[in-house]
Amino acid sequence: MNTRNILLSVVAGALACSCNFSEDDCIRLGHLRAYCNFSEIEAKDIPVPTSRHLIAYGISDRTLSVPEKKTFTQDTLKWSLPRGDYDFVFISGNNEIRNMQNYQECQVYSDTMEIDGQTFLTEKQTFVCKQLFREHFEYQKETVKEIVALPFTQTIVLRLHLSGNIAPLTGITSELDGIAVGKFVATEELSSEFATLTSDYIKQPGTEELWESTNYVLGINPTADNILRVITHTSDTSNDTYYIDLSSYLHGFDKYKITIDLNLVIGKSLTVDSPVIIEDWEDGIITDLN
Repeated sequence: MNTRNILLSVVAGALACSCNFSEDDCIRLGHLRAYCNFSEIEAKDIPVPTSRHLIAYGISDRTLSVPEKKTFTQDTLKWSLPRGDYDFVFISGNNEIRNMQNYQECQVYSDTMEIDGQTFLTEKQTFVCKQLFREHFEYQKETVKEIVALPFTQTIVLRLHLSGNIAPLTGITSELDGIAVGKFVATEELSSEFATLTSDYIKQPGTEELWESTNYVLGINPTADNILRVITHTSDTSNDTYYIDLSSYLHGFDKYKITIDLNLVIGKSLTVDSPVIIEDWEDGIITDLN
C-alpha cells in the first residue's frame, strides 16, 4: 500500500468513527451559560452558598444517556451538552446527594451519628437552595439561564428569654428531636429517617436576657415527637436541663421560617412565649400561631 492509500484509509476511518458518514449520528453541541441570582437570599441576610451543583438529565434522543453533575463556586457556569432537551436540578451545599441517576428519586441527605443509641445530626446544617428547570439546546447556540435560588431547607429560630439567677451562666445548648435526615429534591417529600438536632445559643448584643439560635433543617418528620431539651451551662458546672414539647408548633410546618420565643426561668421552668411566627418566603406573609 502506498502513502496515498494509507492517508485515504486513515481519513475514511476517522470520518466513520466520528459521524458514521451521517450528520444525524454526529454529536452536535449546544452551550449553556447559567448564572445564579442570590438577591432574594442576600435580602434576608442569609449567607450566599459557595458550593453549587447542577445536574443535567437528558430527556430527548442523542442527549446524555446518564445524568451528569457539574460543581462550581463562581456565580456563572458554562457547559457544552449534546443538542436536545434536558431537565436540570440546581442544588447548593455539601450534603450527600443520593440516587442522582433518577430525577424523581434524587435526594439530599444529612450525615448522622449514633450516641448511646440515639441518632444525632453530625454537623450543623447550612442553608440549601434549589431550582428546577428545563431547557432545549440547539447546535452551536448559547442558551442563557438565570437561576433564581429558592430555599430547600427550612429555618427554625429559637429565642430564649431568661430570668432568675443568670449570673453563673456561661452558655446554653439544646437538643431537638424529630428532624428529617433526607429529602427528595424534585418533590420535597421527606425520607422516613429522623435525628436529633444540637444547637448552640448566642447571647444577643446589649442584653443578658436574650439568647438565640438559628437552625437550618431539611424538614420536620411528621411522625416523631419534637421534644426540645435546653441545657444551661454554668461556671459552677451545675448544669440543668429543661424539657418542652414543640410538636404542636412544628408538625405541619411547611413554610420557610418559624420563630419560637420561649421563657426560661433559670432553676424552674421552660414555657412557650407568644408570638410563635411562621414566615413565607415568596410573599413575606407572617402568621401568628397564637
